[in-house]
Amino acid sequence: MKRPIMGLAVLILTMPALAAELASQQAANADSEQVLVEKVKVGAILPDRLEAVPGSFDVVDEKELKARQPFSIREALSQVPGVNIVGEDAFVLAPNIGIRGLNPRRTSRTLLLEDGMPLFLAPYGDPSAHYSTPLDRVSRIEVVKGSGQTLYGPQTVGGMINFVTKPVPKEFQASVMAIIGNNNFSGGHVNIGTGGDWGGIMLDAVNRKGDGIRRNHDFEINELTLKGQLKSGRSQYIDR
Repeated sequence: MKRPIMGLAVLILTMPALAAELASQQAANADSEQVLVEKVKVGAILPDRLEAVPGSFDVVDEKELKARQPFSIREALSQVPGVNIVGEDAFVLAPNIGIRGLNPRRTSRTLLLEDGMPLFLAPYGDPSAHYSTPLDRVSRIEVVKGSGQTLYGPQTVGGMINFVTKPVPKEFQASVMAIIGNNNFSGGHVNIGTGGDWGGIMLDAVNRKGDGIRRNHDFEINELTLKGQLKSGRSQYIDR
């Protein structure tokens, strides 16, 4: 009779531990089911909640760009602290951007990105910037100047600037803009796109030309960009 009594006693003693372990597993499962994952925006570097971003940063959003209507990158970033842009021409075709006192020559110490991808032809070998994204295609500019810049690639000693282009529309949209100014300056921008549950496609055309501010500074820019988005799952998209 002693063995059944001892087995029953052991069972009684282990029941609270088993119940506690089962309760903890159920609580863990409940917590895991309630975790909400923040939406990932393709092309952007900084999240909407910026208080968790390490270091110093600034964002020039679409609302500010529409309100100020900057003519060049220099005007768009003129109010960002610590950013110094030395322009060789009025349109800043060859950007010279320095952050926090570093040499701005050809932006060699500041990483330029478009939708999270480097704009430099050889970011590891020759980090010289000879091109910048036209502001007509930009909906948001992100500037990272603190310790968080090391996450995004090479040549981030000074910081990182990411130009986020306009997203592919979910329905048919089209816009046409034309501008004209002195020194034979003229330009145009055409944007047309459509989309649906399957994804979308967008065509963007930019033209800028003029005589510049001095002799032999005439310029002409012709850029044609095709951007597509394909739905690969219930909540996943592929952008190109």
